[in-house]
Amino acid sequence: MLRLYSRTLLASSVSLALDIGRHWIYTNFMDKLKFTIFALVLMLGLVGARKKECLKNLEAQDLLNLQYAKIEGVEPGLLSLDIYIPRRKFPCDLRPLVVWVHGGAWARGDKANNVKFKVKLFRDSLGYVFASVNYRLSRKNDYGKPGHIQFPTHALDVAAALRWLIVRGPSLGIDTTKIALIGHSAGAHIVAILGTDERILRARGLTLRHIKCVVSLDTRAYGLPKVISKTHRFFYFNAFGNDQELWKEASPIYHVEPGKHIPPFLLVRRGSRLSKQICDEFRSKLEEAGVPVAVINADGITHREVNLLVGAPCDTLITPKLVKFLRKYLDN
Repeated sequence: MLRLYSRTLLASSVSLALDIGRHWIYTNFMDKLKFTIFALVLMLGLVGARKKECLKNLEAQDLLNLQYAKIEGVEPGLLSLDIYIPRRKFPCDLRPLVVWVHGGAWARGDKANNVKFKVKLFRDSLGYVFASVNYRLSRKNDYGKPGHIQFPTHALDVAAALRWLIVRGPSLGIDTTKIALIGHSAGAHIVAILGTDERILRARGLTLRHIKCVVSLDTRAYGLPKVISKTHRFFYFNAFGNDQELWKEASPIYHVEPGKHIPPFLLVRRGSRLSKQICDEFRSKLEEAGVPVAVINADGITHREVNLLVGAPCDTLITPKLVKFLRKYLDN
């Protein structure tokens, strides 16, 4: 009812504004005054209605295990998310949103893993709303069986979670014009494909314009045909199957084109020669398309440490550059 009321007020206000524009030069002073007062009353009513959707609890909150979708036969926890809302002074003080997507070779992992320092960084230090998302996994024991989860399900689930957060934005204190996607490992691939392939977003009612920036923390899956053909690792076949055309569809590098409103990217570059080569190729493709891209060179630390260092006290390699990147695109 509240949304219907708000929409009705908005429609009335817009219609009235158009009427004022059409008849303004033909009306006397008193008529102009009446039009103006009536329009202001309607707009104030709209604002009042919107305020009722804002936060009621102004203290920091942990909202855990919220289900963003329901699918018969799927564990509810796989379609859930955790939201960490910062403390604020005013109910309608909207904040940027950081969405975290966990790793685990698309086959394991959970939204609650290693988030302690991330909550302290994104919510408590930067003052952003922080959401950590689960998605359906490609269970190794299900490989080759009917219904086995593979691409694009992982990305579609995260897009559904993003849609859920955007729809409920004001009531969660979220500024839905300032959303960052951050992922590690498999999660780094998921946020990268969401930041480049608008078709997955459209399947969940979103566009690339809904994403302000993307942080992809250490993945080789930007170019799957090359990495799968050179490594033959089982977890790639488990998540992406044997179809080389599907490997290409699942590769962010093949979706980078100028004029698509692809958001700015921050990449972590480390690991083997192949890993660095694929990261460099993705970076070059983004730059050629006119997409702002920054890179953290993380030689000397492990794949796991990239994740553990995010928000960790005294970290000087990952966190400072990540914070600088987020502030550049979310704080303005």
